[in-house]
Amino acid sequence: MTIVDDRRIAPTDSVLDASDSGETALPTLIYSILTPGLDDGYTPFQGFGVDISKPAYSYFIRLLAVLPASIPEIFSENESLPKLRQLWPHKQATIVGLPSFNITAIGQNDNAISIILALPDDIKVAQEANTAPNPIYVTTEAISGAITVTAYKGHPAQLLDSVIRDRLLALLDPELREKVGDLPLRPPFPAGNEPTRLSGVTEPNETLCESLGYSFSGPVRIDPEIQNSYVDAITHSVDLARSIMEKKPTDAVVYCPSIVRHLYAFGNGFWNKQLRRIRSAEIRKLIKDGIFRNPNYSGFSFSTTSDPDSLNPYSDETASAILQVRQIELSLTAAAIGALATSRVQPAIRLPNAINFHNATLREIERHARRDDPRGQELLHKSYSKLALDMHKQIHSRIIEDIREHVDAITLVADPPLEWLRIDGLPLMIRHEISRIGMTPGNLMLAQCIESGTIEVPLEALLDVLVIRSLQINDPIRPVLEAALDGFNLQRVRTQIIDVTSRDELIVALNNYQGFIAVFDCHGGHGGDDGHGWLQIGTDRLDVWELAHVARIPPIVLLSACSTFALAGSHASVANGLIRSGATTVIGTFLPVDAIRSAIIVARLLLRVDQYLPILKGSHFPAITWRNIVSTFFKMSYATDLLRFFIYDKKWMNESMLTRIGPLANRDINSFHLKWYSRLLRRIARASGKSTTDVQSSIDADSPLMETMYYCQIGRPESISIIID
Repeated sequence: MTIVDDRRIAPTDSVLDASDSGETALPTLIYSILTPGLDDGYTPFQGFGVDISKPAYSYFIRLLAVLPASIPEIFSENESLPKLRQLWPHKQATIVGLPSFNITAIGQNDNAISIILALPDDIKVAQEANTAPNPIYVTTEAISGAITVTAYKGHPAQLLDSVIRDRLLALLDPELREKVGDLPLRPPFPAGNEPTRLSGVTEPNETLCESLGYSFSGPVRIDPEIQNSYVDAITHSVDLARSIMEKKPTDAVVYCPSIVRHLYAFGNGFWNKQLRRIRSAEIRKLIKDGIFRNPNYSGFSFSTTSDPDSLNPYSDETASAILQVRQIELSLTAAAIGALATSRVQPAIRLPNAINFHNATLREIERHARRDDPRGQELLHKSYSKLALDMHKQIHSRIIEDIREHVDAITLVADPPLEWLRIDGLPLMIRHEISRIGMTPGNLMLAQCIESGTIEVPLEALLDVLVIRSLQINDPIRPVLEAALDGFNLQRVRTQIIDVTSRDELIVALNNYQGFIAVFDCHGGHGGDDGHGWLQIGTDRLDVWELAHVARIPPIVLLSACSTFALAGSHASVANGLIRSGATTVIGTFLPVDAIRSAIIVARLLLRVDQYLPILKGSHFPAITWRNIVSTFFKMSYATDLLRFFIYDKKWMNESMLTRIGPLANRDINSFHLKWYSRLLRRIARASGKSTTDVQSSIDADSPLMETMYYCQIGRPESISIIID
């Protein structure tokens, strides 16, 4: 059986063949987790909706993650499942509130089997609406017309095998129905020897293993008193997941749970109010240092006996409530990361909590970045170097080594700028293909981890680009982006610049545009630790979170504006707001950016669409992801930053090296040469008469934070597949 694409099976000797000629379109499996969709507020620490803050939803997410991604899985031999999943990895899944359920796209595909997981009352409402095609309902209690998970004793991945087969048979023509009806379902998965660790640090990889047919032998908890026990468990779970796969993955999820930024400061009003209610000083200390300021992996132990001298936070009403809320948040987080890991068939690497504890340094970096004097730049690089070194020290060397040796592409799920972590002299965002999902707010993180599938975009669809400009007539930066676009002489890409002076004009411009790429050219900023980010539209500061459901936000957004994913801002950033409002991916900014350099970065990226993608078409390259396009562009931009640094700042080389060395570096990067960076260092060393050690040392000491590093790739750009041929 040969997979042609993610919905079709080509005829072979399999009885799934519909005929002796042509191809058979199998139904797509479409998963939905249905929530009440109530506006009951959010959990205080990470920002999950209160309506999903129940243990059942973590279970539903884990179950969704392990259930089949495609119909051939239910008929496959156990040993062939990992290969089949890697051929057909993109499970179609979403999480949707009940009020929106009747108007979602789920009902638009008749050749689909809809699998809906929800609490019993919500299942009953969905059954009455009857909008989903060929539905299978899954819930926690026995109700008519639904599968009850509590009565099932087998492997969770095989819960629906027979039900999916029955739905399939009802959709097939009589001849094929008879053949498929004779097919045996896959046998029960064999028992494995590895224990489950009952911990959020390993749960995502255990979920991935279960989705590939592995059965864990039983529980063995991680002992937090043993040194490096969590690192041992994490790396072992990663190795186990890789060992199961037919083809060893070079992608990985790298993640770290966190809370909203302003709650890391325990002197604020929220914490003062909560901690005053806890009478025991020891329990207050446990809440602060054992839960929220634990630099490791949140593991600690305490006795729950009735001994009055024992430390039991559950004996205090306020402490117990805090613990229960945070446990639900962490459970939802682990389940979400597991869903992300299984949807792309990639292991997940958990980082220690300590990487979240750098808010003071992040504020310093932003403060220094606003200065335009040599001393300010010196302090900026010094603060960045401290951050990068501290993060490196906080991550165990075995995890650093795993990323160095086994990982090419990374999906970050975290709040701190892990893109800036340095390995072998290179920041992670330059060394690896990388994108990020913010860990907060929890609802947005959860949706991005669960919602999967591939958006296939023909190259031609990227050629019409909308530029939204909102700058005053007398603003000196108003003509800068337009001039940069003209200067790069785009041949295929057509840019339409629309000037807007109000929220209403912005919404009209967005709704009139049906393309895939929008550029925002305006001023931007953030509202501190607990305020919303904003874009300056006319004379008003627009909260882009308000664009949800009123404006069409294209899948790809480029922000030529300051601090749109701000280091010192809250989770309610401009970039996150645009993701919430409909974008699939956003190019955002960690810091204030220079208008001219920002314009050049936007224009160069569009030039890449204009020139590079057509070249791939001529080389029989079938498809490429948007994440790959942007990541390789960041490498090229970083190489340019280095050349400019050694030409104009250090004055080690003359200006001609920009046009001599630059194209060679670009050629290496575009051909995916593994040693592009070391080759660039050697060329700079030869041109300057220095050693490569001198070149790298100068970068590390004098300018480790290059302009390209001010940018980041947010959302799910790996899910946008650009069809070249």
